[in-house]
Amino acid sequence: MCQLRLSAHADHYPLSLRELIEAGVDPHGDPALGRGLCHGCHSSETARLQPGGWHRDRDQAAEADEAEG
Repeated sequence: MCQLRLSAHADHYPLSLRELIEAGVDPHGDPALGRGLCHGCHSSETARLQPGGWHRDRDQAAEADEAEG
């Protein structure tokens, strides 16, 4: 985390929102399950830990190319 910019996003941490819901935990009930991040750090962490959308599609295409190769 950059620790340079003001936090602008609430980030579920150390467990993701999905993990909290799967565990039956209220994802918004305990401040110890979150942290504040700036927009850039939140986006980077989300992409790194929960890739999806175009990122996921790109990776799946690359894996398919490797399997064919």
